[in-house]
Amino acid sequence: MAHPNVETIRKGFEAFMKGDIETARSIFHPNVAWHTPGRSPFAGDLEGFDAIARWGSQLVERSAGSFREELISVQADDKWAFQLTKYHAERKGRRIEDYSWNIFRMVDGRVAESWVGFGDLKSFDDFWS
Repeated sequence: MAHPNVETIRKGFEAFMKGDIETARSIFHPNVAWHTPGRSPFAGDLEGFDAIARWGSQLVERSAGSFREELISVQADDKWAFQLTKYHAERKGRRIEDYSWNIFRMVDGRVAESWVGFGDLKSFDDFWS
């Protein structure tokens, strides 16, 4: 049987992909922090679920609805979770496909903080800039 935090991350991922914002909200602490590296419009630090949800919806909007993620793996213990995904998007006649990951700090079974990483950060930045 998988660790409960694995199930929490899977539940949140599936909810985001379906646009089920309330279910997605349920896996995050109210003051969740989100950290994204780089120089694209998506880089920086966010606080709170609403800011994270806007961040995700902007990925979809800026790609004219083509942004998609596929969940590859989730690992977790009581304090940490790791999620590996493959994402795809098209924008302005260009296409990107790469891996991304999140490292989640878990508190009481909910995401308290996340660090995002990309297989090719320069390509991510160039694509969205």
